[in-house]
Amino acid sequence: MAANNADVLASERCRSPATLAIEMSEVFTHGSQASRETYMRLCKLLEAHLSFEDAQKMLSESIENQRVLALRLACLVEKLILMHRLSNTDAEVLRVISQDLTGYATPTLLHHAMFTKNLASIFTPEQVAAWGTPIDSFQWLGCYAQTELGHGSNLRSLETTATFLPDVDEFELHSPTLTSIKYWPGALASTANMAVVYARLLIHGTDHGVHSFLLQLRDFTTHKPLPGITVGHIGNKLAFNTVDNGYLKLDRVRIPRANMAMKFSTVARDGTYSRADGAKRELSYFTMLQMRFHMVHGSAKTLSKAATIAVRYSAIRLQGLSATAPHGEVRVLDYQSQQHRVLPRVAESFAIFATSHVYNAFCTQATAMVDTSPDSIDATSLAMAHAISCALKVAASELCTRGIEICRRACGGHGYLQSSGLPELGGFAAQFVTAEGENYVISQQTTRTLLKLVGAYRMGVALPPSLEIFHALDGPLPKLSATDYEALFRYRFLSLLHQFDATAAAYPSPDVAIQTNLIESHHLALCYGKRTWATSWRSFSCRRRHARPCTPA
Repeated sequence: MAANNADVLASERCRSPATLAIEMSEVFTHGSQASRETYMRLCKLLEAHLSFEDAQKMLSESIENQRVLALRLACLVEKLILMHRLSNTDAEVLRVISQDLTGYATPTLLHHAMFTKNLASIFTPEQVAAWGTPIDSFQWLGCYAQTELGHGSNLRSLETTATFLPDVDEFELHSPTLTSIKYWPGALASTANMAVVYARLLIHGTDHGVHSFLLQLRDFTTHKPLPGITVGHIGNKLAFNTVDNGYLKLDRVRIPRANMAMKFSTVARDGTYSRADGAKRELSYFTMLQMRFHMVHGSAKTLSKAATIAVRYSAIRLQGLSATAPHGEVRVLDYQSQQHRVLPRVAESFAIFATSHVYNAFCTQATAMVDTSPDSIDATSLAMAHAISCALKVAASELCTRGIEICRRACGGHGYLQSSGLPELGGFAAQFVTAEGENYVISQQTTRTLLKLVGAYRMGVALPPSLEIFHALDGPLPKLSATDYEALFRYRFLSLLHQFDATAAAYPSPDVAIQTNLIESHHLALCYGKRTWATSWRSFSCRRRHARPCTPA
């Protein structure tokens, strides 16, 4: 008679080496010992009110009930934050833990991840201070209304308008076409009562491009949409249904002039438009850069969950008779083909975690600079941050979604069940491929930036240390060792960049070259992202060994 699963799992664990560094792996995935200890401490705080078993019950609920339960959990988390007077850093960790426990995002996710961060990044300190009380008290729950029905990644073509009316000192927000309706913003459908709306600034008939505006969506007492505002749900999605993505149609809605983001651009009482000295338009989209780095970490975490499920299942599942012991069943994990499928997914998740920790630290520093001293950010560093965020989002999301599907298949029919958790993980991760720029679209931005930087390098412009590899761009390919993975990734990237740069020279502009060679462009960006993984692994491993920062290359 076959042993029960508990016996099989106990036997499998007994075969693991006694020196297995479980705590070390946790330190690695959390980024540091201090981060791990913070996570464990706050996890106990939440588990005193919500057991793991109760959290898992959400899986069998209807989508509507899942939304209700997720919102109740969000309320509980915020009460605990206030009750225990947690710091902003600890508060963010506790919100993450609530999602880790249930496997579902809360409807207020985008309020914290995008709305408040956008206010801090592109609105003035005076504006943020004036709105601090309603934000801190959660009278305001916000969303980030940028994507439209007709335009997603092509932000310069957004159609929503914000026309300045000098007689009343107000802006009039309007959706002039069907395709200008805001479509997809998370928390918009039923949760948010405020929004940061991206719209074209029109003053005396002149189009000054896309800017950001703060808009009240709903009455603070009744939660009903205000006059001129039509909002609703866009429908159920593949997953991520506890976040209410919605649509927004504006019919000549008035807002005060002071509700425009004025850290980098201003509109005076008489309608005079001006930009701050040294202001860079790319900073207006800095929130998207932050979210891309956030998605890299999300890809690591989601893939690691899928790999954990697949490995644990494989360790206890008995399937088939042994060729050497005909009367004994074989653990699925002992099959070479199963190891080939699931074990690399574990390694991949660690690689993405390492990259995430390195560049989340970089993003935190950049965010502080944008919030406090945006003039100190040079154009090259900003361009590189944008290119890296796009490349890493592309590479991480592609590897994550592919890896989860491999894990699902490795679990056989059980992997097809919702109760396995794998279908939900696969659906959740699928958004990373599209959100904040569809992968094939934003990979073009990485290629465009790389070509510009190569051109600057050839003209003798001084480049930051992270681009010193360009010195090897035109040199002979050195003899490489099959075990020097970092060098292999580096020279594959340089070889592709050299080839694409030569190809682009035959076209009238880089944009024409990229659009004519989109497959090669995407491959170049993907390889740049993977090369960044390799250097990030070295950088993070160096930091773990020596407890000091190592500059990402």
